[in-house]
Amino acid sequence: MQNLPRRFTLSKSFLLFSALVWYSMTIHLKNRLLENLLLSHASIIDALYFGGIIGSSLFGAVLARKIRRDHFLFAWIIGGVVASLLPTLIYTASWEWIAFVFTFLGITLGLGMPTCLSFFIDGITIERRGVIGGLTLLVTSVVSIPLSLLVQVTDLTSFSATLVGWRLFSLLMFYTLYQHGVPLRESSREEPEHTAFASTIRVRIFTLYFISWLIFSLIDSFEGVIIGEHFDPSLVMASDVVVAVTSALFVCFGGILADRIGRKRIVSFGFVALGLAYAIVGFGGFNVFWPLYSLIDGAAGGVFMITFVLLIWGDLSQQQSTENYYAIGNMPLFVSRIIRTPAMSYVGSVEPFSAFSVAAFFLFVAVLPIMFAPETLPEKIMEKRKLQEYLEKAKKAKEKHR
Repeated sequence: MQNLPRRFTLSKSFLLFSALVWYSMTIHLKNRLLENLLLSHASIIDALYFGGIIGSSLFGAVLARKIRRDHFLFAWIIGGVVASLLPTLIYTASWEWIAFVFTFLGITLGLGMPTCLSFFIDGITIERRGVIGGLTLLVTSVVSIPLSLLVQVTDLTSFSATLVGWRLFSLLMFYTLYQHGVPLRESSREEPEHTAFASTIRVRIFTLYFISWLIFSLIDSFEGVIIGEHFDPSLVMASDVVVAVTSALFVCFGGILADRIGRKRIVSFGFVALGLAYAIVGFGGFNVFWPLYSLIDGAAGGVFMITFVLLIWGDLSQQQSTENYYAIGNMPLFVSRIIRTPAMSYVGSVEPFSAFSVAAFFLFVAVLPIMFAPETLPEKIMEKRKLQEYLEKAKKAKEKHR
């Protein structure tokens, strides 16, 4: 597959960036509104929001095969503009209204996300996806910081206007970047041989990576609840800051490494390092080793975000529907969010030592499927990189001894 001109690559990156920022803004708004609700109501809203993302992603993957990609993406962004008006309906703290609004937001967001991710990787060669994707996610993380603060200081009407403005801006920029280019359904995009979800699930490589990703997502969500409920809030806040900064940096660094040494190797390192961090914290205590834990957790989280959310499913979907791979492959991320809030009711009786020890064990178990999974980055690309690096070192050595 040939690389598209830089304008098209920028269009792809901007579409993904704008969608992820929109998602981040709705998450911050949801968290703000759930602070004053009963835990049972918050659990229902989380289930409806993230469940809406999962269900609409699956439906969107099917719908995307029946509609031209350009029409589908533009309609999706316009739908986001309409959905962004809904927070203005939350005039009271009524949890029913909040549930309705975030159900609709979740459905709207998930509907086009598999196509957005599929559109991103189309036309970008497999050995450059990590670099471009990592930079895109890094910029997303940086931009999301001031927006998270905006949620806390503005009223719902103003924030809703910001959401609407952002999606309108996204629509305008996306159209402008592509108006003189090739159609969004590029001629280089081949129709998949298999389109059923069952055909995706039956792929052995997909299943192996999916199991590891699911184990990490569930453990990470549950351990986050344990830490938040059992330790000093100021310490937890400091840990969250370290995790967020480290994750943002390693999502970019991880993308570079994924293109150089392969996806499988850095994912394996991430699982082993995180398992060791949980074991150390389990025996030594979070109050003592939280800086080490936070650094490793953030680094592993960044690596997993770029490899699992963006790279691996795209690598595997050569002869099948890319939308299917992204719709199913990213389900663990949202399933873990659904169980996070209800888990708060049960963590009071869980000892942190036991929780961290069990988490360390399962993280080491999560490495096993990866060991049996092949590398998704083609071997010939890795060998070419090694040869280029060897020739560069030889050239430098020759110049040094002249």
